[in-house]
Amino acid sequence: LGSYLVRFDKIQYPQVPVGVTEITIVFHGANGMDENTDALMENLAKITTSKSKSKSNPTKSTTFMLDWSLYSKNLVQAAYNGQRIGKEVAKRLPARIRKIHIIGISIGA
Repeated sequence: LGSYLVRFDKIQYPQVPVGVTEITIVFHGANGMDENTDALMENLAKITTSKSKSKSNPTKSTTFMLDWSLYSKNLVQAAYNGQRIGKEVAKRLPARIRKIHIIGISIGA
C-alpha cells in the first residue's frame, strides 16, 4: 500500500484573490500544457474579463491552470492521481467560492 501513497506537495494550488466568488480550474492532459491549452486559457481570460466588466451583473472570477504534469505522465496512475489532486484542490478553496467550473482535458478529465 505504501507504494501507492503519493504526496502532491509539488503542485501549486490556486491562490484565490480576495473578493473572487467564481473560479474556473483547468486540468491539462497527459502531455502537460501546450499551444491548445494556452489558447484555451487566453479565451477563458477574455470571458473572465468581460464578466467582471459587466455593468448589470459584475462577477469577480478567476481562471487557473493546475500544473499536475509531474503526476500525469503515467497514464495508468494519472487517473488515480487526478482524482486525489481534485479532492486536494477542493479542500483548499475558500468557502466564499459560489461557482466552480472544472475543465479537464484528456486524462485531466
